[in-house]
Amino acid sequence: MEQGPITIGPCFGAFVAAGEAAPVKTRHRSTFRVLSGKLRARMDILRAVPASVWLIASALFYAWGEYISKLWGYHPSWGLTFAAFAIYGIGTFLWLPVLLHRNEIAVMGTMFLILALVATIAVGFLVFREAVEPRQIVGLVLAFVALVLLSA
Repeated sequence: MEQGPITIGPCFGAFVAAGEAAPVKTRHRSTFRVLSGKLRARMDILRAVPASVWLIASALFYAWGEYISKLWGYHPSWGLTFAAFAIYGIGTFLWLPVLLHRNEIAVMGTMFLILALVATIAVGFLVFREAVEPRQIVGLVLAFVALVLLSA
């Protein structure tokens, strides 16, 4: 009996040959059980830095990415495109250790968004001389109220 070409099936790791489905063996493990001891030790290093430091660093990289994006808006170039991509990527990477400290995305995500918003407005106001309108200030105050309500 001759079998046809092997192709990837609907599940990762499942192979189908000439209309026959090969059995798929999967094991579901907790992410933390899969981590090796060395990797856990490295995660402990990330936990040694307070969540507030990670949040501020992430928001600052986000604001830096906004700065580069604004420059790109004035003078589009591949260099600025890749710079913005890299800086936003670093900011996202710096966000991840926050969740090691407190895995509550509603609260921590809101904290990040407020910090990023304040940093972005500061870059617009201080660097690009953009006006901050009273409506925007009200929005910031309401964002802080939302954070208080989410944290309660």
